[in-house]
Amino acid sequence: MLTRKERLEKLWKRVRLLRRPSGRASPVFICGMQRSGTNMLIRAFNRHSETECYYENDPEAFDNYVLRDEQTVQRLIRRSRAAVVFFKPIADSQHARRMLQTFDGLRVIWLYRWYEDAVNSALRNWKHHFRELQIMIEEPEAAGWRIEELDDEMWALLRHWYAKRISDASVRALLWCVRNQHFFRQRLQEEPRVHLVNYERLVQSPAKEMEWLCGLIGLRYEPSLAEGIHRRSVRKSPPPDIHPEIRALCDAMYRRLETVFEQRRGSCPPPA
Repeated sequence: MLTRKERLEKLWKRVRLLRRPSGRASPVFICGMQRSGTNMLIRAFNRHSETECYYENDPEAFDNYVLRDEQTVQRLIRRSRAAVVFFKPIADSQHARRMLQTFDGLRVIWLYRWYEDAVNSALRNWKHHFRELQIMIEEPEAAGWRIEELDDEMWALLRHWYAKRISDASVRALLWCVRNQHFFRQRLQEEPRVHLVNYERLVQSPAKEMEWLCGLIGLRYEPSLAEGIHRRSVRKSPPPDIHPEIRALCDAMYRRLETVFEQRRGSCPPPA
């Protein structure tokens, strides 16, 4: 559920948007892997005067962190008086291709972060990481979105490392790799409506990167978007103890994401 502060912010934003007509909002979904800065990004966009944002704990748009049915989401988009309406369906990232086919005018932002920092953040915020892997393998009926759209290669990888009873840090790194593999499984690197965003670049140059993003999604840039974005979380903790073979998988995945980012960045003109 939304916190009291989030509910008040949402209500105040809707009051401020009453002067605008409804039915003109463009939808943007923020996807990727947990602990990669998606909360930071949607909060930044929520500071814009012409946006409406639905966090993953908002029961209007989500049910237990999963995006509600198409009709509900379409209704929220149609009634919005914002220029751009943002959703954070991070638990639905494996369905990004289908969502692009479902929602007219949709753009997707896929945020990725250096895996060591993502792992450290997950270890600080959650417990029982190996148990999560166990549920995915042994109790698939309880795993929900975590096992949706996994291909044979992903399943083989998960089963292989589950049998080895790896550490929590290694589990979290493995899940980082598998989750970002969905970007390539869906061939999102070929989709011009999908914008790959590097967390480290964003926090190191927030004004420049937020202005660039606004240009891509058709939103007027406002300086408030860069407020509160800082680089203090970049490499602030020692590297986690990740199994060398899993570390090699993550290194390869990060290089793959970086290659696409650089190619796509170079092909996009700077914002006007």
